[in-house]
Amino acid sequence: MTNDSSLLAIERQRRIAEILQREGSVRTAELTELLNVSAVTIRADLRELEKLGDCQIIWGGAVSNRPPIEAESILEHRSQLHSESKKKIGKKAAEFVEVGQTIFVDAGTTTVEIIKHLPSDFDYLRVVTPALNVAVAATYHTYIER
Repeated sequence: MTNDSSLLAIERQRRIAEILQREGSVRTAELTELLNVSAVTIRADLRELEKLGDCQIIWGGAVSNRPPIEAESILEHRSQLHSESKKKIGKKAAEFVEVGQTIFVDAGTTTVEIIKHLPSDFDYLRVVTPALNVAVAATYHTYIER
């Protein structure tokens, strides 16, 4: 993308929407530099995109209301690769988890299998994760604090 302060508002907003779709979030400071316009202009563009339902404005920028298309398809594709091996790894790793622990589960298509293979009879477990797929899998275990 080229720096061009002569872009029309609709063109800037289209570029910002593309970045939001690809990256999931944008920072006002980065957009001002990229598009060579003021922060006031960027904030106005973000407000317009928020009205359209494309994003939510947060302190210092905005986050997309839609998951990145590429990320969804990549995750779906990766979850299907070597699925039986991932299930075996998840099952074995889940055997090491004990009641009352706090576990940190990173993002990934193998790590989500740990959550899926946890025993159903635990009283309490805390799961900390940055991954949406892991957090969603944890919701199926009522004893897990998220």
